[in-house]
Amino acid sequence: MPNSKIVRTTALTVFVILFALFWGMNYLSYRTGDRLTPEQAVREPLELDRVYNSLNFSMRDMKLALYGSLRPEIVIMGSSRSMQFRDYFFSRSAMTLGGAAHGGAISYPVDILTVWKDILDISQPSVVVLQLDYWRYTGSPGERRGYRNEVRTPVVPIRGAFLGTNPDFPMLRYLSLDLGYLETFLNAGADQNTRFAGPLAMVGANAIRTRSGILHDGSIFDLRDPPLTERFFSGNEVPAAGSPPFQEAREPDHTIISNLREAILEIESAGTEVFVIFPPMAPAALSHMEDERYRYVEETMLAVEAAVSDIAPVYVAHSASAIGAPACEFIDESHGGEVAYARMLLQLSDMDPDGLGRHLNVAALNQAVENWPGSTVTPLAFQDTEISAEIADLVRERFPCAPN
Repeated sequence: MPNSKIVRTTALTVFVILFALFWGMNYLSYRTGDRLTPEQAVREPLELDRVYNSLNFSMRDMKLALYGSLRPEIVIMGSSRSMQFRDYFFSRSAMTLGGAAHGGAISYPVDILTVWKDILDISQPSVVVLQLDYWRYTGSPGERRGYRNEVRTPVVPIRGAFLGTNPDFPMLRYLSLDLGYLETFLNAGADQNTRFAGPLAMVGANAIRTRSGILHDGSIFDLRDPPLTERFFSGNEVPAAGSPPFQEAREPDHTIISNLREAILEIESAGTEVFVIFPPMAPAALSHMEDERYRYVEETMLAVEAAVSDIAPVYVAHSASAIGAPACEFIDESHGGEVAYARMLLQLSDMDPDGLGRHLNVAALNQAVENWPGSTVTPLAFQDTEISAEIADLVRERFPCAPN
């Protein structure tokens, strides 16, 4: 029979180890900001020019909490390609809701209406800008397309303590994927400064580790090292055939385009103005798509324009060269950066000054284009002068095309 003293000592030792592990993980996750709920994150870091990207992260919850805090007059809905729109692009309060659908990206008309109903419960914006991906409005013969009209299953956010109440153990999961996170957490524990000390404060282990995350306006900020753009403007990487932007031999899906029209009509029936934008693809991507296999791309955008232009302006800004954006202003083949989007909006302002143009901050857009050509990010989204100066130095250091 085991010695009772040994049993008690062993049990106490195990308890102390587990308690220390539990306390340590929760303390370190507190230090990094990973214990913040979306509502707390909106109150604490996002109002102070912080970059938020937590392990305890639900994009949908974050965006809706942020919308409730800001109650903006202008909202941008779309996929990850909508997350390069900054609030300073506009003359009134604005934010991007990209990622706020149940499945993440606001890809299809059903997603647009789902998020529209979500925000109407909070407040009604004056303007909705719909960023569209042409490939979402195409199909191939025989393809099952009914799923595009289905509300996707909500993504269950990670909640609770990192041990105990949460069965997913997100902190352990991330450590198992990349031991670099261990350094991130330990550094946070060793830092004696106030949490989120800066000036450029990264909130959440993902933000600290990847130097990317969500800003106060819902847009994405990305300073990953090395810059993603290096791979694409070097010409050493060919777009992946078969990935959604580069699928071949497709055709416009007139059913889903018709659904888009119905979604726009529903939004406008509430008195909100709607604008539709097809944002640019990178030069390498456009070169790749010059043959007949991709004829459907232009046909699809024209089909959307024909279907909805009588009720909402449609701006086709598909060509990087047409807006004057060089390759190094793109994050990858299909994602333009902050300056490329500023160029796009300046051109749209010239094209339609009485339409979308009257909602744009032309002076700020010109500042982005004139002062930060060749960059995917700028310091202009930040209010604090110390933070802006740090961002400016980082941009010059990390982006080969950026001005010195």
